[in-house]
Amino acid sequence: MNILKPYLGVSSYLILLVLLSIGLTAMSAHSHNIDLNHIGDELEVVGFKDDRLLQSESKSTIKNSLNQSYTINFAANIPEDKKAKLYTWANHARKALRLVYGKLPVEDFVTIIKASKGGKGAVPWGEVNRYSPPEVTLVVNLDSSLEALKADWTIYHEFSHLLIPYDAGDARWFSEGLASYYQNITQARVGMFDEQTLWQKLYDGFERGNKQQNYAHQRLDYLSDHIGENRNYMRIYWSGALYWLKADIALRALAQKNAIPYSLDLALAKLQACCFDRYLSATEIAHKLDQLTESKIFTSLLSEFSASYAIPDYLTPLRSLGVEVINGQISINDQAIYNTQRRAIFIGLSKLSSKNAR
Repeated sequence: MNILKPYLGVSSYLILLVLLSIGLTAMSAHSHNIDLNHIGDELEVVGFKDDRLLQSESKSTIKNSLNQSYTINFAANIPEDKKAKLYTWANHARKALRLVYGKLPVEDFVTIIKASKGGKGAVPWGEVNRYSPPEVTLVVNLDSSLEALKADWTIYHEFSHLLIPYDAGDARWFSEGLASYYQNITQARVGMFDEQTLWQKLYDGFERGNKQQNYAHQRLDYLSDHIGENRNYMRIYWSGALYWLKADIALRALAQKNAIPYSLDLALAKLQACCFDRYLSATEIAHKLDQLTESKIFTSLLSEFSASYAIPDYLTPLRSLGVEVINGQISINDQAIYNTQRRAIFIGLSKLSSKNAR
């Protein structure tokens, strides 16, 4: 747990200062578009219910229809007239996350919203900290419309990190890949874009990863461990996204063969049920997912991707789903072997009722 207890005495106080200086970096499991000059300082806590603002000096939590709680904290420099819009945006992203397997992966997590002081885009920065409960911090441009906030990928990416019990201690490509994959899946399922756009976005991401060849002499696992030096974000993130897509396809193919319901959504739901009370490495997660799906899919792909010197082949798995590429543009072939599986990835487990999605 990323929790420090109070210490007594001078020597213990010095130890605490050292631990804090080390822990500030370690506790930030995932961050994107980082610009520390754009982060507010003090927080005030504001709770919402039924789209009406409720203010208090202590934390306020909200229960959704599945009896899961969440807390929204606003920076003190966010005007009152902006908060309802920001709440609607954050709630929209929570709804999208619940469309993976029907509920939030973490029973209680905190969303912290801060005002940008000049960053580009609607949401120039986001970060996940694996506290207890976890915290997702988002920096926003207050002048952005609700539509622009919803269309920005950052919140979906950060929320998707919560789908695995993982603190980015190793194999960052593994965790960032999951978030990159599901940021697109959840946006599509919540209605931000159609199926063809979903596959176009995934294909474009794989293409960006494929173009980063300046570290082709380094394996993905080594490259990922040194991301701060090489800054090969596209190869690292999109190799990871392809890992999860290939696992998803393999599970759905297994389901078709054995007439048993398998999918990445279901596998992650089982992982949430068994293992969210601890931190696990990428290798431990892959082994656990294999155990839960009675397969070797995750560990075999982990070995393949860790040892890769470029993003692996993505055109073949896309074609198997009926995703054809002509001059960089996607077209859908409904006669493909895994046409039904492709459609299921887009739709999800089911069209959840509006009652459960609120």
